[in-house]
Amino acid sequence: MAAYTPAVPRPPPPGRASRPITPAADLVAHLWDARRMRTPSRRERRRRLCDTGDVDLEAIAERVSYVGSAEHKTYPSAAGRPRRRADATKCDPRLHGDFRRLTKWLRNGIRKGYIAAPWEGDFPRYVWAEVDGTWYEARLVNSVQGTYKGWETTVGQLPEGIST
Repeated sequence: MAAYTPAVPRPPPPGRASRPITPAADLVAHLWDARRMRTPSRRERRRRLCDTGDVDLEAIAERVSYVGSAEHKTYPSAAGRPRRRADATKCDPRLHGDFRRLTKWLRNGIRKGYIAAPWEGDFPRYVWAEVDGTWYEARLVNSVQGTYKGWETTVGQLPEGIST
C-alpha cells in the first residue's frame, strides 16, 4: 500500500460539495482507494503448469465442482448477490446457473493436466479449460470441498506449456 502523508485542509475539487477536504477525510479516501486496488505484479504474473507425474488426475477431477463467485456477476445467482469487483472479468450471463456444465469443463481441464500450484490440500489452486476456442481459468475457493470459481481469460494469460 502506498504511504499516506496527511494533508492540510484543502478546497474541494470543482463540482464537489462546498466543504473543504479535511485530513481525516483524506485518510479515509486514501485507505478506501488502496483497499480496492490490486498489486499490478500479481495481475501480470503468468503461472506454470504442474508436473503431474504421479498425480491421479482422474481421482481429483471426480472430487471437484464449480460454485461460482458473486465477484464476477452483474446479476443475482446461486453464488449470491452480485458484488462485481472493478477488476474482475464479467461472467457470461449465458452460463448462468449451469453449474453441471461448468463443473464438466473444470474436470476436463484437470484431466488434461492444465493445473498449476500451489496445492491446497488435495487440490491445485489453478485450472484452465478450453471450450469452443474460449479459454477459462478457475481458482480454488474451498480446499476442503474442492470447489472453484472461474472466469474467461485470454491466450496471453495462459501458463507456458498449454498448446493453443
